Amino acid sequence: MSENESQRRANLAAKLLNLSQSQLEWVKGVIDQFQLPHLYERNQNSDLVSNDVLERLGDALRIHHAFSRQALSKDRFEFALERALKLCGIPAALAASRTNRGHDITIGSTRVSLKTEAANDIRRDAIHVSKWMELGRGEWRLDLLLDIFLQHLKGYDRIFTLRRLERDRLRLKHIRYF
Repeated sequence: MSENESQRRANLAAKLLNLSQSQLEWVKGVIDQFQLPHLYERNQNSDLVSNDVLERLGDALRIHHAFSRQALSKDRFEFALERALKLCGIPAALAASRTNRGHDITIGSTRVSLKTEAANDIRRDAIHVSKWMELGRGEWRLDLLLDIFLQHLKGYDRIFTLRRLERDRLRLKHIRYF
């Protein structure tokens, strides 16, 4: 452990001394979550998500589940990914508007659309993106919908999906994302 890391730990320990009993209980919940076994795996061919980014995003998921049984929502996924990238020194910026019809985040110069899925009947071998169903609000003509869809795809370069595939219903601490 470096001297800088040792000093950071000492500073953090000193801050714990000033917390109330209630605050300590919340912090303990996060620490307990970090003590659980975990496994982070990434596509080794990814040019946007490094092992460091994956570790920080995985830890953000663990913190989330220290406080919630619900799957990570899209807005929290956006924030966690942006922060994980920035902590790793990778330029990242969320889209200026939450109602942007294109990308959600820019990583370097790559525009990325982020999707989440956590349905009870989620299938490992199929991805369902309900947002694209909203493209056809008008007349349901297949040729027109296809044109709208293809135009929509020009608003980003990549799509990332965060999918909660399964969870141990008896022990809610065992949750799997893909």
